Formats: sequence, C-alpha cells, structure tokens
Amino acid sequence: MQKKEQPKTATIRALAALPGRQVKWELLTDEELSRPGATLINLILTAATDRGIGMTKIAKEALDVSPSYFAQLRSGAKPVDGLGDKHIAKAARFLRMPVVSVKLAADQLKMEDFYAVPAAFEDYLLPALHRIQSHPEFGPLVPPKILKADVAIQKCLVLLYEEATGEVLIPGRVPKKAIVERHQSLVRTRIRREPS
Repeated sequence: MQKKEQPKTATIRALAALPGRQVKWELLTDEELSRPGATLINLILTAATDRGIGMTKIAKEALDVSPSYFAQLRSGAKPVDGLGDKHIAKAARFLRMPVVSVKLAADQLKMEDFYAVPAAFEDYLLPALHRIQSHPEFGPLVPPKILKADVAIQKCLVLLYEEATGEVLIPGRVPKKAIVERHQSLVRTRIRREPS
C-alpha cells in the first residue's frame, strides 16, 4: 500500500534536513504576518535559521514551550499576544533584544504606549506624514498613497524618519532606553530597601 503524499501547507517546515546541511525555517507569509504577534514568530524563525537549530531546540530556547505549542503559535492556533512574561523574557534572551521590543513584536504593546499622552500619536500622525512628504531629501521617495496606507505602516515610517533625521514629529515619546533605565533604577532602589 502506497502512502498518500501530504499536501504542502503553511505550517513550519525544516528544509534540507540532510546531515551537513543547515536547517532553514520557512518564514511567515504576508497573510500570516497580519495575525497579532506574528512578527515575534518571524524574528524567532529567522534567528533559528541563522543558528541552524531544530524544532525542539527552538521551542525550548526561544519561548520555553513544547514543540507542538510552538507549532500552534506559528500556525495561529494559539495567540502569540497571549504569551506570559516568562515566555517574553525567554524570547528576549534568545533574540538578544530588550523585553519591550519583544512585547512590541508580540503585539502586547503598541507604539502609542511609549507616549505620555497616547492620543497624541493619532493627533500628530497626519501632520507628521505631511512633514515627511515635504522633506527635500525624503519627500520625493514617499508615495502619495502613504496617506491612505495602513496605520501601522504610517507609524513605522514616522518612527524611521525620526530615527534617521533626529527630528521629533510626534512629541511626548519616552525612549525605550529611558524605560529600561527607569526600570533598572527601581530594581536597584527595591534591592537597597530590602532587609538582608
């Protein structure tokens, strides 16, 4: 009796599993990337490919979950944005990124969360895009469709522009570095207050 060939699916596949060949993970498709938290899974898959690690190791080292649970996160059967702090911290160590960045990739935080007044982001977004379009160097590169683009793309463009030029288009953002420094200061203060 002949086995039926399994149809190709969008699930995780390790390609080229022959000895001496590097493990290469299939990244998420554009459609899959629209799911909450999918960016984190893509970052993990990219790092796993770079390090040549397999499914069991990626699940344990990246998120401290079982391979089947990681496959469910990858496929969208389990919500990535529902991962707990322990898993996010593990992913941060695996990716060598700040926890805040991992939470952003997992859609547990939004860019607006970095602003003292989150509504300011929405109020300033359109004027910021107009400013970018009028910039002598960057403006010609920005398509007019940006004003009708997905808000996430617009936000990304504004943040990239701010990083590239040093110009602040949306006031009130607290930089990630300041958040990390404040957290470390609070931890040091707490340690000093605790009795030995």
